[in-house]
Amino acid sequence: MFSVIMRNPKFCKPFLERILGIKISRIEYPRSQETIDISADAKSVRLDIYVEDGKETVYNIEMQTTENRNLPKRTRYYQGMIDLNILEKGDNYKDLKRSFVIFVCTFDLFGEGRHIYTFENRCIQNPELGLGDDTTKIILNTKGTMDDVTPEMNRIVIEKIKEIAELQPV
Repeated sequence: MFSVIMRNPKFCKPFLERILGIKISRIEYPRSQETIDISADAKSVRLDIYVEDGKETVYNIEMQTTENRNLPKRTRYYQGMIDLNILEKGDNYKDLKRSFVIFVCTFDLFGEGRHIYTFENRCIQNPELGLGDDTTKIILNTKGTMDDVTPEMNRIVIEKIKEIAELQPV
């Protein structure tokens, strides 16, 4: 159900804009169940929703209703597979697109009560220093209890996700 709804740009674009707090001029038609299969002996991935915008940015949106799925490592693997899919042999690393891997969860993976957890690569010795690799991983949580999102985001994004999740097959 989630993939069916998010395939529609009139739902997908505002969803991304609310989560990221940005305006997206347009998105290329979302593809659901996008498979990235690099080689016959490598683990492939099937992405729930794969979207590109007109500004060299890629968005991967995943719905997760089961807790024991190694989400931190999966975000890392999905990010790497997206990058491998973007670059061709001989391309320059600067050709990698900005990317967001977003997991929409019906549980609180980290147990802090947040609705949204955003991760970027930062220097341990100086957290103000970002790596600048243009990758972001976001974990949305429908079970959040903190006042950490706007009322509009809570109403439009979090509550709608809860409704969709209830319709998902187990």
